[in-house]
Amino acid sequence: MAETIDEQSKEKTYSRTVRRSKFNFLMSELESWKEANLITQEQLSDIRAHYEVSGSYFSKALINLGAALFGAALLSYIAANWMEFSRVTKISLILLAYVGLVLSAWITDKRSQILCRGLLLLSSFTYGGGIFLIAQIFHEGGHYTTALLLWIIGITPVCAIFKDRLQLSLIQIISVVYLFGVFESFHYDIRLFNSPLFALEFFRWETALVTGLWLLWLRARGSVNFNLNMLIVILFICLVLHASSFNESKIILILFCLGVMSGLAPCGEYKDINAWGVALVGVCGLIMTYDSFWRYGFTDLIHDHGVIAICSGILTCILMILFMLRGSAAAVFFFCAVILRYFFDKFYDFIPKSAMFAIGGIILVAVGVLVGKVRRIKRNKKLESVKGG
Repeated sequence: MAETIDEQSKEKTYSRTVRRSKFNFLMSELESWKEANLITQEQLSDIRAHYEVSGSYFSKALINLGAALFGAALLSYIAANWMEFSRVTKISLILLAYVGLVLSAWITDKRSQILCRGLLLLSSFTYGGGIFLIAQIFHEGGHYTTALLLWIIGITPVCAIFKDRLQLSLIQIISVVYLFGVFESFHYDIRLFNSPLFALEFFRWETALVTGLWLLWLRARGSVNFNLNMLIVILFICLVLHASSFNESKIILILFCLGVMSGLAPCGEYKDINAWGVALVGVCGLIMTYDSFWRYGFTDLIHDHGVIAICSGILTCILMILFMLRGSAAAVFFFCAVILRYFFDKFYDFIPKSAMFAIGGIILVAVGVLVGKVRRIKRNKKLESVKGG
């Protein structure tokens, strides 16, 4: 009996939840493997036992929408009678609602993941709304970023405990709004620092926020959360550099250099950082191909802005070719964007429209053939390495 319980617990520990489409594909592949005598029926059953089908997104959407509507009805009722409550009653209602929702999510965690996530989302909005209501009760002023920061701090422990990606996404969205708010308030404050180190010391809350978001990502994981974190890091870098007397051109040049480093660096499990590097190089490199970019930001250092802009375009194309050789699909888009940018800008007035479209089509076809060949070479190398291993 004890061995049976241990086996059941072991199977439960190693079970994975997948979508219905992926599960059906896996089962069809396993059946073909069994017919080809690659695996036995017992092995097929063992593999099948390690997977379970997740609930449909429609049911998740209905539960989350129902939780949101219930929360809206509750808030509407409280708002209608809000003026009749005392301060103690108001604060008690907010705290009781938040604690009750978190406890309900904890109770339903093992029974229904969908309901648990809906309750957690509702608790987060209750907590955030409570912060603004308490500020209204005590007639507290100040910038709205303070309330957003308190909101982030309050729901972070719940996100860490439940490892909820939806909670983390909410925190990241609030963080983006918070950073934009800090940038807006800082822009009008006109405080400039001599170096980014002094700016980092001033933005210690924002530094702690970015660090905390990566720690939360280590708990919850998820590619969407990773990409949101990368966006927040870029916004934070722009904020620090802007506060350190860097103009827009210098910030774009720094982001271009960071994109080159991250795009060429191998990053193991999460290669999305390579994709972000390609995107930074592509966007910033395309901006750097214009003469006005160098004329505005580097007037004292560079006199021949046109030559530097052309060299920037050539460098961007070379980097995109390197990224294409590494199998990046986004590099194809940016390579074509740079080529077509010069094509339409420099040759539009000198050649007929039919020839212009024909040359543009030839360029795109040539790039497509090149990318296809590169990917086939990489795929063949992988197959050879697998056979050799």
